[in-house]
Amino acid sequence: MHEHAMRRLEPTGDLHDGVERAKFEIRYRPIVGVGSGRLAAVEALVRPNHPGHGLLAPGEFIELAEETGLIVPIGRPVLREACMQLARWHARFGAAAGELAVSVNVSVTQLDAEELVADVWEALTVAALLILEITESVLMGGDGIHRKLMRLHELGVRVAVEDFGTGYSSLGYLRRHPFDILKIDRSFIDGRGASEANDELVAGIISLAHCLELDTVAEGVERHEQAAALERMPAPMVQGYHWPPGRSRADRRSARGRAPD
Repeated sequence: MHEHAMRRLEPTGDLHDGVERAKFEIRYRPIVGVGSGRLAAVEALVRPNHPGHGLLAPGEFIELAEETGLIVPIGRPVLREACMQLARWHARFGAAAGELAVSVNVSVTQLDAEELVADVWEALTVAALLILEITESVLMGGDGIHRKLMRLHELGVRVAVEDFGTGYSSLGYLRRHPFDILKIDRSFIDGRGASEANDELVAGIISLAHCLELDTVAEGVERHEQAAALERMPAPMVQGYHWPPGRSRADRRSARGRAPD
C-alpha cells in the first residue's frame, strides 16, 4: 500500500506543478474527409511534459487528474490555447483553411463545473468553429448534463460522442441530447475485415448516425484497406495514423500527437 501511494504521489505533485507552471503541451491529430483526404478538423490532445519521463500518455494522467479535480484547471487553458491556435491557422492560410474546426475533449467533471459555459463563450470569441468531445459515460448524467449540453449547443458549439459503442450506448440518449457527431470506437475499425458481422456492425452504426442526422468519424484508421472500406460505406470523416499518408508505421508512431503539417 505504501509503494502504491508513493507511485501516485509523484505524478499528483507533477500535475499540481504543471498547472501552476503550465508544463503541458498540446498536440493536434487530424480528422479528414475519407473520400477527399481534406482536413476537416483537428483534435487537441494535452500531454503533461514530465521532466524525467517526457510527454505522458493519456492513460498515465487523465484518471488521476479526474480524481484530484485538476482536470478543470488543466482543461481551461487547453480550451483557450486550442482556439487561439485555430485562429492562427485561419489567419495564416485564409480560404485554404476552409471550415477547419478544432475538437477538444471535455470530461464529466468539466461538464459539471459551473464555469464551463463561460470558458467556452470566451474561447468562441477567439475561434467560432469549436467541437467538444464527450464520452458515452457522460450520458448518464441526467437533466443537469442535458441542460449544460443544450446551453453549449445554443452557443454554436458542435458536440461529438467519442468511443461510441463501448459504453452506455442508447438510442434514447442519442435522440435526447443535442449531438452532432458520432465517433466510432477504434475497436470496431481494428476488426474490419475480420468477419462479415463486424463489417455489417460498422455499416449499421454509420446508417444509424445518418438516420439521426449525425456526422460520423471512424477512429483508429491505420491501414489503406480500412480507409478504402469506410469510403465505400461511406463514413464522412476518419481519424488515425493513416494520415499524413505515405509514412511507414514507425514514422507514424514517432509522429503521434504532433500537429499536422
